[in-house]
Amino acid sequence: MKKFYFSIFIICLFYMNSFAQIVVNGDFETFDVAASPKFASWPIYTGAASDINNETTANKINGAISLRLGSQNASSVAQIVTLENNKRYRLSVTCRINAVAGASGSGVTPTGVITVSAAATAGTISGFTNITTSSNTNDTYTREFTTGITGTTSIRIALAKSTNIAYFDDVILTDLGVLPITLSSFIGQTNNYGVKLNWTTASETNNQYFEVLRAGEDKNFVSIAKLNGSGNSSSSKTYSFDDFSPATGNNYYQLKQVDFDGKSESFGPIAVNFGLSSNKISLLSSSDLAVTISISSTTDKEAVISYVGLDGRILYQQKASLKSGLNSITLPVQKSAGNIGVISVSANKEQQSIKISR
Repeated sequence: MKKFYFSIFIICLFYMNSFAQIVVNGDFETFDVAASPKFASWPIYTGAASDINNETTANKINGAISLRLGSQNASSVAQIVTLENNKRYRLSVTCRINAVAGASGSGVTPTGVITVSAAATAGTISGFTNITTSSNTNDTYTREFTTGITGTTSIRIALAKSTNIAYFDDVILTDLGVLPITLSSFIGQTNNYGVKLNWTTASETNNQYFEVLRAGEDKNFVSIAKLNGSGNSSSSKTYSFDDFSPATGNNYYQLKQVDFDGKSESFGPIAVNFGLSSNKISLLSSSDLAVTISISSTTDKEAVISYVGLDGRILYQQKASLKSGLNSITLPVQKSAGNIGVISVSANKEQQSIKISR
């Protein structure tokens, strides 16, 4: 039985190592004070070259050498790394900042700030937020991000500080493997009823569902739809979603993919500009139980929506807060009660109507 458990452990370890590959190992153990750059793997720097030093005293973080950005001036080191597309990566770094040279946790409270960034120099990445800290103790920080689906992706990893003395070590970039889906395309187009989103996957693994999120210029994304995924698939799959309520102007859309185990990845955002030249009512759909209409409005306003039968009776009426853009509203009027009728929208002493036949 012990041999069986040991075998399972070895197999799991093999698969973990096969999926997670170290791309950058910034342990700063190779240093040449006479060379330029002093750390060969970090050839880009700002500030004075004399500020970039190796730390070998008790002030170091780990191993034999740590990176020290000295003096009280702003300085940084950076390197550019080429990555594979459609993958997830993890960047981790251990660092601290001291008011003056010293060991972890020593000295007065620092005034400087460390910033660790990873910005795309070619292609796109999503999900990365800068690491910032003013801690004078050795702490390890991690960020995960994904690369784009086409072209070449390169990123610039930068270690920077604003002032004081900063120490860095164990900057590790890990390839976590291919994303659960291979997204071939993700586009949005306007039509008379709003915005139509289309996306295609080349393959899917353990894909439970997609979530569509939308934001305005404030970039505050909210969920507007959820569509089932295809689970596991090695063939091309196409998905679409109609947004009947876009705002006037720029609408930003993100696609969130969620695995059966709860892990998720985000794609986008893409921008779609929706413009309106006038107020308008359109019939979207009707059934035996209800009618759904689309109301375009050039401004935010309060309105009263009425469904009137041919005999003049008001079969249904409601108040609605219309926003600038398209508004999708469902009126719960059964077909038997109003087979033919008129839907009117009254706002700001103006009225628009549409006649429908069900």
